Amino acid sequence: RSEPRYLRMYREIVLGVREALLFTSDDGLAYVAEMANGRVVHKMDHLACFFPGLLALGSQQLRDLDPTLAQADLELAKQLAATCYQMYARQQTGVAPEFMRFAAG
Repeated sequence: RSEPRYLRMYREIVLGVREALLFTSDDGLAYVAEMANGRVVHKMDHLACFFPGLLALGSQQLRDLDPTLAQADLELAKQLAATCYQMYARQQTGVAPEFMRFAAG
């Protein structure tokens, strides 16, 4: 909270993800796509499931500084966490795959 450069970096990263890598699948799941050689790859690695935690923590730090952005980040965290849950829930074994592919669109 006391280091403005880290807040700036957080905002830049989240904005970049929102603008370039955030998509919604046909069945309504929010996901963070990957970028490979300048092209979007519509798959979400299971390690991207750490991102909702980053957003939730960031939203708590932003509460007093920018309540609107804090709420938006928390809402996105909930949506992405729901996708991560579905990565497990939709598997017969209950174990999530390394990544999930999504139809481009």
